[in-house]
Parts: sequence; C-alpha cells; structure tokens
Amino acid sequence: MKNTKRKGEHRKKQKAVRKAAGKKGRPSSSLSSSSSSSDRHHRSHGSHHSHALVVSSLLILLVVVGFLVYFIAFDEQMEQVEEGLEPAETAPIARSAKLDLYVTSRCPYGTLAENALKPVIEQFGDSVSLKIHYIVNRQGSGFVSLHGPEEVQGDIVQLCAQEHAPASFLDLVVCMNKDVSSIPSNWGSCASAVGMDPSQIAAIKTCYAGEEGQQLLEASVEDSARRNVHGSPTLFINNITYSGRRDAASYLRGICARLGDHPACANTPACNSDRDCTAEPDRVGICEDASSDVARCVYADPVDFEVIVINDKDCRSCDTSRVILTDEKLFRGVHHRTIDISTPEAQAYVKKLHLTLLPVFLFSQDVTKTYTWIKNPPIRGAFQPADLTHFRMKDVMTRARYPISEQARASYLQKIGIRTGDNRPRVDFFSMGTCPYVAEAEEALLPVVDLLGDSIDVVPHYLFFDGLTPSGKTACLDADRHFCSPLGLVELQQDVRSLCVFNHAGIDAWFNFSASLSSCRDDADSCWKDAAARAGVDPGIIRSCYDQERQALLDDERPLLDAMHVLAAPSLFVDGEEYVGPSSPESFKRFICSFFETPPPSCDEQLSSGVSLSRQDSPISPTCGF
Repeated sequence: MKNTKRKGEHRKKQKAVRKAAGKKGRPSSSLSSSSSSSDRHHRSHGSHHSHALVVSSLLILLVVVGFLVYFIAFDEQMEQVEEGLEPAETAPIARSAKLDLYVTSRCPYGTLAENALKPVIEQFGDSVSLKIHYIVNRQGSGFVSLHGPEEVQGDIVQLCAQEHAPASFLDLVVCMNKDVSSIPSNWGSCASAVGMDPSQIAAIKTCYAGEEGQQLLEASVEDSARRNVHGSPTLFINNITYSGRRDAASYLRGICARLGDHPACANTPACNSDRDCTAEPDRVGICEDASSDVARCVYADPVDFEVIVINDKDCRSCDTSRVILTDEKLFRGVHHRTIDISTPEAQAYVKKLHLTLLPVFLFSQDVTKTYTWIKNPPIRGAFQPADLTHFRMKDVMTRARYPISEQARASYLQKIGIRTGDNRPRVDFFSMGTCPYVAEAEEALLPVVDLLGDSIDVVPHYLFFDGLTPSGKTACLDADRHFCSPLGLVELQQDVRSLCVFNHAGIDAWFNFSASLSSCRDDADSCWKDAAARAGVDPGIIRSCYDQERQALLDDERPLLDAMHVLAAPSLFVDGEEYVGPSSPESFKRFICSFFETPPPSCDEQLSSGVSLSRQDSPISPTCGF
C-alpha cells in the first residue's frame, strides 16, 4: 500500500495531528480536549454530568422520533419504489399468495415474524407458499452477519432444511427460535423433534457441511441484493412489499388483501391499523375500531402545506433526498420547494431566523393540522418553532452540518482540526467494529486509500455514546456511563484496541487488524491477539495501550463526535463534509477527489466496484447506531 507509515514516524505524526492547532488530524488540544490529565479528569467528572443529560435527551429524542418515525418511514418508502414492485394500493387479487420473507436467523424481530406467520400460513393450505431468504454480507471470500458467525451458520443450515425438507422446514425454524442463542447448534435436536426422517436429516447435514450450503447462501445474498433488502424482517406478498404490523392478525389481513374470498379470510377485520387503509391512495386512510368486528377504513382529504428547503448548491454533503422521501411518506399533502442559500429569499430567512447550518427544512404552520401531527405527538419532538408561520426540523434530524457563513465554516473547520488549501484532504472514517455494514465500507475504502496513497490523510474513529442506560446488550466502559455502546462491551473493547493499533502502527496496520477481526466479531475478546499478530503489531503494545492510554484516546474522540454530530456508523467525512451514498470504491474515490485543489492523476483512474458488496449500488448504505 502506498501510504504505509513507519511506526516511529507515524507516532510522531499522530502526536502532532492530535495536539498541533490547525494541523489536519484529530482536533487540537486547545480546541477539543485538554493536554493535562487533571483537566481531562475534571471534564470527565465535572462538566460531563451536565453534558450527559443533554446528550441523553438528544439520544432519547432521536430514538423515539428519528428512528421510529422518520427512519422507519424512509425504509418503507424506499421499499415501495424498488424497481419491479407495484404500490400496495394497486395490488391485484390472486388465487394464491407467494410470500418471500427476508431475515437473519438470530434476529429477534425476524424470529417473531416467522413465529407469527406459521399459524397464519397453516390456515391457507396450498393457497399460500413461503420462502425464507437470508440477509448476510460478503467479506473477502466469506460472509459476515450482524449477530456474528453463528448467525451465518444458522442461515446456512436453515437454507439447507428449506431445500431438503420443505414440508417440515418452518416447524424446524420455529423450534430453533425457542432458543435463539443456541442457533445453529440446536438444529439437530429440533429436526428430530419436528419429525424429520433420518434421510432428510442426513441430507441437511451434508448440505450444511459442504459446498451446497455455501451456494444456497450465495444465491440468497444475490436475491437480497437484487431487491435491495437490508432489514430483517422484510416481507413481500406476491412481489409487493408488506408494510403492516408484524403480528398474526396483521399478516392474515395482508394475505387476505391479495387472496380475496378465501374461507380463512371470512372473519378478518376490515383493518388492524391505519396502514391497512389504502383503497383511496390520494387520501389519508384511518382505521376506526381497529381489529374489531366493526373495524372500518375511513378516508380524509390530506392537508396541503409547503416545506421550504434551504440548501447550498455548492455543498457536496447536503443531500436532502432522504428527508424529502420520508416527509412524503408521513404527510400526504406535503409540497417541497428548494431555494438556494444565495437567493434573497434564503438570505432573508437566515437573517430572520438566525440560521447557521444547512440544509434547513421549514414546515408551514399547516403541518399542525395534519393527521400525522395530531395522531403522533412524539413526532413533534423533531421540530422547533421557527417563527409565527413556520416550524423548523431540528438539525439532528436533517443532519445539518454545513455552516452557512464563511466565518462559521472556517470556525467549524478549525474546531475539528481541518486546514483547507493544502491540497491534502483528510478522510475521517467513523466505525463501530462489530457492525457488519462497517466491514463493507472498510473493504470499499481500502482500494481508494491504496490508490491515493500519501496524497490524503485517513483517520479512523469510533462511536462512543454518552449517557446510555445499560440494558440488554448496551454496555459502558465506565461507571459514569460516558463511553457506552448499544452493541455491547466487546464492541467497546474492540474499538479501543483498534484505536491503539492505528495510533501505534498506522493506517495500514489498522486496515489489516480490522479485516482480521471481521472473522471473529462475536469473539473479538479472545482472537484480537492473533489479529494483531497478523497485522504485524505486537499484542503487548496493544494491551499496554488499552490499559494505560484508553482514557486519553476516548477523550480525544469525544469532541469530534460532538462537533460533527456523528451518531451512526459507517460514516465518512472528507474535510468535514459527510459522504452520503453507496459503499463502493468508485463512489468513495469520486467524493474524496472532489476535495483536492489540484487532483492527482490517480483520481482519473477508474476503480471497479468489484469488491463483493451486497449493497454497493444502493443509493444510501445502511448503518448501525442511532
């Protein structure tokens, strides 16, 4: 690789990067964290208490409003516009229903969907068929999945059962779901429990251990990529996206909407939720007396209102398509009008509303008359009053990071340690080590780093959340809950060790270490030493760094996370501007090269998208986090 650093030289450079004001790298000590241990201790145990309350509130808002309302709505909207799929409201009535369910074998939501579908499907006999597909990610010559290597193996054994024992397959899956933590090892006992004959069990075993299982998983990967499916569970009924609730009654209704007068549909309620009311697609469907014998759909005309989007045509990271699509999903009568920051109208809003960051979404007051606003009080938390006639969507929801004024932009760049005009872009890559989407992004970024070499600086970072309450898998490195992760303690430990590798051995070693860990993401606490050795790093140095430098490394990460509002991984920034798009080498390269004042000849070299990424052509890559 062209930008390999010698260890001694790299350590000197990283100290300069971390502490010298104006130098590219992590924020300087004068702008972010204090260089003295006493000041660092004071910040962690003094101001951090008030900071934790603020960030906790922000995270709660983001989880309740942003994720549950806006991000889920975006995913559903994207599913509806996939190529080759008909909108739900135009679904034809058919004599049979073909169900395609996309899951991961250890996903709790996927197992709930499987369990709920089984009794429903049994009511329809031969009129309904189910095929389960599995969502995994290619990594090198193998596969990775969100819940670790055991999940990949669980996917394979269930695919083999579906192939060789189709009549008993769903019984097997539901049996295995009773103890998800034992998947895949519980498949044998479950196969016997559901009455599979010895020949079927032998065929599954041979498939599971051999090439056939790999081929079935590969076919499942291709099918998931073709449909751009990345959420477990995702259900299609006769090739139409199902977007209702994930319970038996809702699934029954969804199937009956496709089958018409099947006897199993005789006593089906007219609707279980508003989502079921789609007969009049241009109006707002409302389910009255949901799930009861007298349930009915009523329809109301949508409230027409305008959203003014203020943006900068020169901002490379100010993509507004995600929010606009979500708005259109939530508010039937919304109309967006985009104005550039250079126009007198936009400048008037900047002055009147004291705007500082782009993009800006200004909703007219009529949004308060909409059914969505009235029925979903939590959604109001995504907005703040702007003036007497507008509500403004909060910056954390629009991911507004681009300073409007030149002075503010210069201040922001100084705060995060960026110096422009040196023809050397800095790439900040934010990671969560056990997130499978991060592995895809790293694999796509590597050939770009290899190509551009020493003409760029690449600095990895990790997400540490402040104020999360440990529950389920969520864990913290400290008793005061300043450094926490929703992905667990192994995630946190792995991230700190990865920072140690980068700080002591450079970006090449970091890429190698991270790639080695990808094969044991759920067992990183025991295999990291081997990963370090394969990356050419002395495990003793990593252990010493973890024990003695951990707090300093964590404190250095916090200011950048706060200044850049990074809440999800993978996230990639170049000179402070966020990349929004697919995780593919060529897309990464084009974005990074746009920041050179004088691009090097290597920017003209075409990078193939030959890295085996299941979603390299997706408009927006999925992430872990909030």
